Amino acid sequence: MGCYCTGVGIVLDKALDFSEYKELLSRCDNTESTLFNKYLSDHKFKKNINHAFLEAISDAGLCLKELKNNERIGLVIGSSLGFIDQSKDEPKRIMDFSWLIRKYRFKGSVYIISNTCTSSLNAITTAINMLNADKLDICIVGGVDVAGDFINYGFQSLNLLNKNNEIHLFNENDTGTFLTNASCFLVLNKYRKSRFYTEVLAGAIKNEAFDLTRIENKGQSLYKAVYDCLKKANITINQIDILMTCANGIKKMDSQQNSFFQQYFPKEFCTISTVKNLIGHTLGASTILDIISIIAFIHNGKIQTIKGEWINRNVKYVLILSIGFAGVNGTILLRFYDKSL
Repeated sequence: MGCYCTGVGIVLDKALDFSEYKELLSRCDNTESTLFNKYLSDHKFKKNINHAFLEAISDAGLCLKELKNNERIGLVIGSSLGFIDQSKDEPKRIMDFSWLIRKYRFKGSVYIISNTCTSSLNAITTAINMLNADKLDICIVGGVDVAGDFINYGFQSLNLLNKNNEIHLFNENDTGTFLTNASCFLVLNKYRKSRFYTEVLAGAIKNEAFDLTRIENKGQSLYKAVYDCLKKANITINQIDILMTCANGIKKMDSQQNSFFQQYFPKEFCTISTVKNLIGHTLGASTILDIISIIAFIHNGKIQTIKGEWINRNVKYVLILSIGFAGVNGTILLRFYDKSL
């Protein structure tokens, strides 16, 4: 049993809400990377989180009074930073969401999940499980991350960053990714409303514990997550219309997905899409950003392929992929309806 996305909220450095993000995607092309990656103070980042949170709440038709002390409304946030300090040489900086929990008086289930770049996918699957178990009626799910010094130094030490802030996908000349800041929220409702964006049918995540900094490069581990997700929804691979890849310009990760596509996905059925070459890598916020992006593509009436082409096509099933370090692989399956928002 799935759930329904009734509200979205987003803040990026160059898109301060969902309307601006739709407009941003409509005028981007494969050669026009939107360079974010600027330092955010704690105050600014908290302001962005609060703004995206309130946009999602308002978009879903909820009022703040409904949130306060309501045991049937929960909150799950995914962030790759979790509660890790910046560095010994910098002022102490911790990704702390307790202020948001206190401000809106959440009394339902609350989780903060940190699991590399799959963090917000973990957050969504956790929310689905709680909704299906009748622990909640509504769950607000966030994906938030900041491209701060700690993360940048880590990627630099592994030679994974592109010095020119460019991303080239599935290319022998892949030279790395670039990081950017994101605050993204979805409102997931257990019950179908007359007004909704998409149905989140199922999610799955696998952790093969392959290696701390390397990934299994044949796509077998990723396929296990895809198979589990599709089985939950009783959907076959041939029914997928759009495959949202998490390719990010890192050669080994892109190679794994390319092997996966060639082995398991029939080219004549499926369109492969992405936004990372336009937006950058948003770390633990990536999955929720991908969901908001595919909603924006559908609203704009055109979808970008990994080749930079813009196409129009009817969309029913969308599969979103997520890959992280240490052998973490996950997927989310969406269903779109003609009468959805």
